[in-house]
Amino acid sequence: MRRTWVMAFFIGTALIAASCGQDTVESGKAENGTVQNGSEGKGSIDADASASGAASKEDGGQAGTPGSGIAGGQTEGSGSDASGNPAEGSGSAGTAAGKEKTTEKKQAYTVTDTRFEYYLNTIGQVEYHALVEVENTGEDPLYLQGAVFDFEDMEGHLAWTEDFISSCPNVIGPGETGWFYNSIGASGTSTIDASAEYRFIPNLTVVKSNADPVFYETSDTSLSTNALGYPTVTGRVLNTTEKADPLVNLQVVFYGDDGKVIGISGMTMMDLGPGEQRSFEITGLDLSSSVREEVISDYRVFASKAHFQV
Repeated sequence: MRRTWVMAFFIGTALIAASCGQDTVESGKAENGTVQNGSEGKGSIDADASASGAASKEDGGQAGTPGSGIAGGQTEGSGSDASGNPAEGSGSAGTAAGKEKTTEKKQAYTVTDTRFEYYLNTIGQVEYHALVEVENTGEDPLYLQGAVFDFEDMEGHLAWTEDFISSCPNVIGPGETGWFYNSIGASGTSTIDASAEYRFIPNLTVVKSNADPVFYETSDTSLSTNALGYPTVTGRVLNTTEKADPLVNLQVVFYGDDGKVIGISGMTMMDLGPGEQRSFEITGLDLSSSVREEVISDYRVFASKAHFQV
């Protein structure tokens, strides 16, 4: 009788897992961002990555001298170049190459960029910043459900991993772009050697959304620098719907001179009533120390309904 019950349990579990997996478009994996060590004070990136797939929280961080390891991945094998000025003992240059997993289904999203840097911050910790940009190339809204960022040494051993990854926004419609990004930057890296070389390997979970994205109107936005030197964006958000929203994601995407995203920071707003307008202030405490007002060429504020699904 006990053996029969155990078999029934496993069969039932398998059936549930199979049914839950039907809506999943893909859990993608893109390998990107090799950062090499160096001490000459300048590094460069030569990134060549092709990627395709099927189917905020505001945290405080420590500022430091930026390293050079920023890798940019391009679709369809195209490349991009970047450079940085590393601190002593930080990464100086890197190359990136990777390919997203594909399935038999129609392609639904494409990884259009990846960025990765790490360095020693002012209190001697290894701080890292990474993001992955995805474009919805399908016909359905996609839910950026989650991601795990793995970092391997050059021998393929796992050096550290991070699963506290944010998305902005967490639902993207057809033709829209979204991002996965880390919100802390120093988690789990206490034993990492800042002078070593690492590969950035993001593992993405993107599924078909069971709801369309909902965005709210923002106005009167402005960018400034606070007393500690961090970029700060202020503005107003208006709930243009007839329903109260218990949880609104407010996120700012910062762009560099090349038009690419160099950092994302955000916060949450509670209980925004129908027709209610409220002010906000987002300070980029969790941004890389290289992201300051003088290098920000543009920014975009996303005010979206927080979406959750299993």
